[in-house]
Amino acid sequence: MAEEKTRAIDKLTDAQRGEMDEMVNDYLDFQKESKTVWETGRETVRRLEAAGFRSIEDLGEEVKEGASYEELVGQKVYIASEDFRNVAGIVIGEEGLEQGMNLAYAHMDKPELHVKRAEGGIFDTDGDGVFLDTQYYGGIKKHQWFARPLELRGEVSKDGKLHHFTIDLATVPEKLPHLDKQSGQKVGDAFPGEKLDVFTGYFKEADFLAAVSDKAGIEITKEDLVNSYLTVVPRGDPYRVGEALVGQHDDTICSYTQTEAITRIGTPKHTAIVIGFDKEEIGSNGKTGGQGAFFDYVVDKVTGVVKGAEVTEKLKAKEFGDVYKEEQFLRDAGAFKREVLYASKALSADVNAAYNPIFPENFDPRNSAHLGEGVTVTPYTGSGGKYSTSEAPIGATEELGAINARNSIPYQPGLLGKVDGGGGGTIAKFIAQKGVDTIDTGPALWSMHSPASEIAHVVDLYSCEQEIEAYLES
Repeated sequence: MAEEKTRAIDKLTDAQRGEMDEMVNDYLDFQKESKTVWETGRETVRRLEAAGFRSIEDLGEEVKEGASYEELVGQKVYIASEDFRNVAGIVIGEEGLEQGMNLAYAHMDKPELHVKRAEGGIFDTDGDGVFLDTQYYGGIKKHQWFARPLELRGEVSKDGKLHHFTIDLATVPEKLPHLDKQSGQKVGDAFPGEKLDVFTGYFKEADFLAAVSDKAGIEITKEDLVNSYLTVVPRGDPYRVGEALVGQHDDTICSYTQTEAITRIGTPKHTAIVIGFDKEEIGSNGKTGGQGAFFDYVVDKVTGVVKGAEVTEKLKAKEFGDVYKEEQFLRDAGAFKREVLYASKALSADVNAAYNPIFPENFDPRNSAHLGEGVTVTPYTGSGGKYSTSEAPIGATEELGAINARNSIPYQPGLLGKVDGGGGGTIAKFIAQKGVDTIDTGPALWSMHSPASEIAHVVDLYSCEQEIEAYLES
């Protein structure tokens, strides 16, 4: 009889198991509050503030008043966009920025349904119910959204203010099996995107708008839809059963673990930054995506504060001309920031696909990650002939492996499925293009992109947080 393999969870001490169980409960609470990207951003900021982080603008004012670099070391600050679709947590390190920064970043958006931003986004069927006309967001299997409980999370801009609400919905009505005889149709043809119209549960448009207005605390009309983000999400809470976590993990699980990590570290050697992005599920485009301006904005703000303190300190003892010669930041701020990025390293925290024993034909069993074997380190993503990939430097994989081994963190290498069997990508390539050594890492999942039915393992959640925490402090 073959010797039974020792599982990662069995290697944990009693203290580690207790810490893991507490983290699992906290993560499930985080996920309940984070069903949309703006909710994830708000919850992230709330947790940062609770851990003693403050706005970087406050630190900037202290620098203007003469704070030295030594007084900045260990300071915890954050940057958040006005709409909370981008958030960064920062801890100023002991070393100067010239020595590089330790970064981690994840995405806060997830596959969902968006109500079309037009007056026709709500339509009445003349007696057969009031519906929401939606457009799916990200890569979904459309049939999974039919005949399941749903709810509406809304953000409405009216009178110059944002108003938020949550309201229960019914579902996307499905065809009964007795009348569904199109057995020859492909699933994608049988469930087209234009059929993803959500029954609100109301039969009068005025009644539905009245219910929305009541939850929002202000009158909402059809005309207000153009100025609204109305997001349809699965109804119900995530839960734990045994060692499994069932919910919508991509990429809430990495948004959580990196936020938890940055709040747990002490004063790092290198300045540590975690960033939450939007729009990853549709290519990281636009203002709030990984290709947008927020990353550079964060680097600008951090370098401005840190170098501002250093330059101010030097000017107390030297003439401006001498300091100007010494400080590349004064001579060419753009070149200085490029040097900082080339000296920096990053974790692209995102989920991978776990080997699925029910559908083994989609996986390369020798090179796939498995649930419960620890956080997955992914040297490269992409598809086919490594198209649209970001490949980590071999030194980066060695370093991350050494960090995990040194801290007894369970981890495993893993690639995404079979060659020519599909593929996918992350934010990694966009940050790597700025000169940052970047490697993908995160928990592996079953049923990725399914609505509220993705499965993660408790050990993989725990080891992901432990890895990011150790990496930021390295």
